[in-house]
Amino acid sequence: LIVDISDQAAYVSRLQRGDVIVAINQRRVETVEDAEALFRSFAGGGRILVSVVRDGQLVNTMFLIR
Repeated sequence: LIVDISDQAAYVSRLQRGDVIVAINQRRVETVEDAEALFRSFAGGGRILVSVVRDGQLVNTMFLIR
C-alpha cells in the first residue's frame, strides 16, 4: 500500500497514494519486502511494469529507473 509519495515520484511513476502494488514486472508482490527486493534489482536502471489495485481496478503503469 502506498501511503506517501512525493509529487515528482507520483508524476514520473503514475502511482498514487492508496495504490496497492500486486506485481512488479509480472512477479507477484505479497509483502513490502517483496516489493523492496524487486525494486532493488533495478538499481542499475531499466523499465519497470508495476501492477496496482486502485479503487478496485487493476492498473498497470510503466516507468524508467535511471
